[in-house]
Amino acid sequence: MTTMGEMMNIIRQRQDIQRGGVALQKEQAVLQPEIARIKAESTTAQVQSQREQWKLKSDQAAKGYELAGALLQNPAIIKGDSKGSVEALMQSEDRMRSHGIPEDVIRVQMGPMYMLAGHNPEKLRQVLADTVRSGLGAPGQAAQGLVPAGQQQQVDTNPVTQSPQTTSRDQFGQVTGVTPTPTPPSGGGGGGERIPTFQPGEPQEIPARTQERVAVNAAASKVPEQHLNNRQIIKLADTAYTGTGSSQWAKVMGAMGIQNVSGNEATDFQRMQHFMALQAISASSAMGAGTDAARDLASAATSKDSWTRDAVVSTAKVNDALASGLENYNIGMENAIKAAGGNVLAARDFKNAWSKVYDVRVMQLHNALESGDKKEVEKIVKDVGGAKSAGAAALLKKKQMLDNLISTGRL
Repeated sequence: MTTMGEMMNIIRQRQDIQRGGVALQKEQAVLQPEIARIKAESTTAQVQSQREQWKLKSDQAAKGYELAGALLQNPAIIKGDSKGSVEALMQSEDRMRSHGIPEDVIRVQMGPMYMLAGHNPEKLRQVLADTVRSGLGAPGQAAQGLVPAGQQQQVDTNPVTQSPQTTSRDQFGQVTGVTPTPTPPSGGGGGGERIPTFQPGEPQEIPARTQERVAVNAAASKVPEQHLNNRQIIKLADTAYTGTGSSQWAKVMGAMGIQNVSGNEATDFQRMQHFMALQAISASSAMGAGTDAARDLASAATSKDSWTRDAVVSTAKVNDALASGLENYNIGMENAIKAAGGNVLAARDFKNAWSKVYDVRVMQLHNALESGDKKEVEKIVKDVGGAKSAGAAALLKKKQMLDNLISTGRL
């Protein structure tokens, strides 16, 4: 017979076991979310790592978006022609190879596109458009024939009544609707978005200003590639005359559009000098910075009879400053148009304001500060008369005015 004491011990042991089990269950309940979070983070990290290995490098991505943009205008893709779309993708794939994009990356990037072309060709153009839009800003989208979201509604002029109207377009530029735009009451006020009004002759000026805007957007979309080329030139200048950088020079020249590199230093540099001179003039013209000072500086940097290392670097830095100027001109112009309620005529006033304060040396200083090039900063400051000179104070004032113009669209 079991004694009463032994029975009580057994009961207490069972109770202890039960309490331990409940405690364990509570502990597991507390820990379970943390375990789940750690597992989720681990899985996410693994997936992200797998995705990263198939990503394009910056220069490859720029070319990829350019090729995707070209496909948007392909007739077969526009029509949803399955066979024609596949052929267009194959041609685009060949171009990716010619630009050095790795074969395995091409396969991963293009695989989903082929699936759509084969089974849902009518959806391919939309997916390509989404791809371009996700990788490019408004200027890049405009250059590829897309209408950025912020520009799909524009205030223009009814050609019959000469009154303001709002034209809506889809991302491919197709008009989806036209509605009258009310003019503000006399005396102003009312708040809300500013509605543009026109002076005599201004409605007729809208098409020309619109074309000018598109041209600036397109030119600005090429700036990242120009930055890459200029910085590669500066980096390789030290090896240019030793022969150790010859293969890299060939790649840079190829990226600049200089084909059939001869290997003769004098000949190849002469061709690059000519190309960079054209690039300087093109950037100046696109942003309306055709001032004597800007042109003289560009001309002086690109007219060397015999190119030394310093001349190569100096020219590349001037061109990089002009590219930065164009990039910021485009930003400021778009801000001016936005501030004017979408009135593209604001680009005219912005251009006039820009020509008053623009100085390529401001952009040289901007680039030097951004890249941490202390020697270049010292050189620019010395060239204007020194840190405490009137020239340095004037340059600083111009920089402040330009910064304000870029951010607000007006002085």
